[in-house]
Amino acid sequence: MDNNTIQKESKLDNKLDNKLEKQDINLNEIMRKIDSDTVNKISLLNNNKSDICSHDVCNIMKHGVNEFTEKTGRNMTYSEIRRIFG
Repeated sequence: MDNNTIQKESKLDNKLDNKLEKQDINLNEIMRKIDSDTVNKISLLNNNKSDICSHDVCNIMKHGVNEFTEKTGRNMTYSEIRRIFG
């Protein structure tokens, strides 16, 4: 390989790394927002009702999953679900 080819490959690698880094930051922001929204909704539900049923909590979680899918174009992984919803 000549030096020019190596430089081109290095530039492509850097562009790919930068793109993946931006995607990770965006994904973390999306997950943080869903987590925060979920906690806020559960807190409001807890303040308004003395007895929270699992159906209410499941609906809040489904909303978060749907928001994630809408914003990322893919389903959550198991580890992402655990990270957001515990």
